[in-house]
Amino acid sequence: MECKDRSASIVKVFQFFQTPQQESTKTLSESTLIDTLRSNFYSSIQTQLFDNRPTTIEELQGLIQNLYSFWFSYRDYATKDPTIQLDHVQQCFWSLCRRHLPLDQIRKPLFAYLKKILNLWSENESNPSLGLEDFFHLCERLRQLGLVSELKETFALSLKDHVQTLLYRRYGYHWSYGVYQEAAEWIRSELTLLVEHVSFLSTASVHIQLDQLVSNLLGRLRSDSIFEIVLEYPRSSGAIEDLRLAARQPEQRQYLVEKFMSNCEKNILRPSKDTSSILIFYVSTIRCFLALDPPGVLLDKALKPIRSFLNERDDTSKSLVYLLFSKSENGLSNELSKLPASNVDAASDRNDYLKWMPDPIDAAPDFRKPTDKDIIASLISIFKSKETLIKELQLLLAERLLQITDYNYDHEEKNIGFLKYRFGESTLQMCNVMLEDIKKSKYIDSFIHERENESDVFHATVLSRIFWPNLIVRSFRTPKAIQEELDKYANSFSKNQNKRELVYLQNLGTVELEIELEDRTLNISVTPEQATLLSFFEESPTLRLEEAANQLGQPTEIVKKHINFWVHHQVLTLVKDDIYRVRETQEEAAVIDTAIEDEPASAVQSQSDATASEMRVYWSFVVGMLTNLGSLELERIHNMLTMFIPPPDGYNRTQNELREFLALMVKEDKLEFTGGAYKLK
Repeated sequence: MECKDRSASIVKVFQFFQTPQQESTKTLSESTLIDTLRSNFYSSIQTQLFDNRPTTIEELQGLIQNLYSFWFSYRDYATKDPTIQLDHVQQCFWSLCRRHLPLDQIRKPLFAYLKKILNLWSENESNPSLGLEDFFHLCERLRQLGLVSELKETFALSLKDHVQTLLYRRYGYHWSYGVYQEAAEWIRSELTLLVEHVSFLSTASVHIQLDQLVSNLLGRLRSDSIFEIVLEYPRSSGAIEDLRLAARQPEQRQYLVEKFMSNCEKNILRPSKDTSSILIFYVSTIRCFLALDPPGVLLDKALKPIRSFLNERDDTSKSLVYLLFSKSENGLSNELSKLPASNVDAASDRNDYLKWMPDPIDAAPDFRKPTDKDIIASLISIFKSKETLIKELQLLLAERLLQITDYNYDHEEKNIGFLKYRFGESTLQMCNVMLEDIKKSKYIDSFIHERENESDVFHATVLSRIFWPNLIVRSFRTPKAIQEELDKYANSFSKNQNKRELVYLQNLGTVELEIELEDRTLNISVTPEQATLLSFFEESPTLRLEEAANQLGQPTEIVKKHINFWVHHQVLTLVKDDIYRVRETQEEAAVIDTAIEDEPASAVQSQSDATASEMRVYWSFVVGMLTNLGSLELERIHNMLTMFIPPPDGYNRTQNELREFLALMVKEDKLEFTGGAYKLK
């Protein structure tokens, strides 16, 4: 009801418009006609029309029709008088419309109307122009009223919104193949005729505009999903191809990088995120962005926050070394086999001077153009010093070699060979010795079994102790039958190796067991300690935790972990109060044991544990300082240790290493840390 009243009021306003014929029966000059037009416009339209501003398309159409009726009388008069130039009168009217009409109010209903028209056009694929006569009529009226620019601007906004919706619906998550050309051709066929009618441009010009629109919107669409595209790469290689073709302008490239970095901050660069997954994402980012931008400008910007985050993590080096040796889908073993560019034929580098190109305009001031696509080199460059990485490499290699039971170390040897190209032969000397130990062990073991007729159930790995990292060694009481086999093997070794003696690291190694129970047989690989513990149940049907600890000769907390292992595998079961027995059948009822099996402990001492162990030699000095001087801050303790411990065994640790050691002493309840200072408990 309100719309009818408003339309009626607009029509009523124009009923009072005076025409040139009503003004005078005499012939009007051009200037007089223009003055009359301007006067009537001010007196009628400006004062009364704005009280009834259009809010719906119906009201807008009524306004345009009435404006056209007003203009038509002046145009008709000017056309009939040869002394009046129609262009002058028309320009006056157009300027009045653009200056005084509420264009902002007009654009809102016009935008909604144009979106409706675009949807109607797309739905009627067989005959898009069906039912659009009113729209074509409106476009013509706006052109005659000098409002073509307003029509084009509003149509451009609605067209952008419409095309964006079309592209998202059809191509939003189609990343396996590039759709840039397909999308451009589709939008051309879909909208060319309609755009021609509104823009009054040629077909070729419309195609250029539509292609540019598709390029911008497809680039924005892919940029908004860049984080997910990187996660899915290379399955999303088609989306990268779209970005390579669409996101070419500096502002588009900047938006792409900012969107990527923002999503990284939200989803990847978080304390709760596993370091290995961040490294895998880092590698995917390199591959993805180099495919997108071979010069590496975007990659340089995208990697900076990830590199900074990884550099602050304590376990980055350990996680990276693990990935370098991993054969899994996300492992980097294959990347490691690609030799760095510096070790490939250097002659190709000389030809690069002839292909020199300046840095892209959006390159950062500190940008360095990558010489190759060496992912491993990029990962290694995260660390300020290679020392930490090499130490972790030695630890991981030692752990992997100790787990080998068939002397087959081809995978480890191959990877160490590739790493020599990056770190140098001398840097990996310890690794070479460890590999050589495995090789010699295979020869020695074969010789002993062939010449001495030793039992084939026992094999040994002989280590050159000083070249291996610190190993976690625990002694225990070995069963008599096993000890006899160990002694026989040691005697054979001494006999054939110039009286050299073997010192067994009892807890290190692997035992292959076949366990026969009433309803099942288990084949399982366990540690010597776990195997020895289980052997105790051959002599006694039940065993108390304390008794097992006494027989094994180890603390109860360690023995409890061994028992938990067998409970987890349903070989032992809890009877009551730390009393255990063999679980002959799986259906047997047992007291529920809430203990969870601990993850297998590494036989190699971690770098942090090794550092703490080495730092304990300074503990007596720290105790003496705190006893005599009371509470001391970290910096003062560090300076005093440097000053008072003379060479050759002088104190050469960093403040961070000392801080970690003192924190361990606090954890062991030997120190207190209050007010930024340490004191004895």
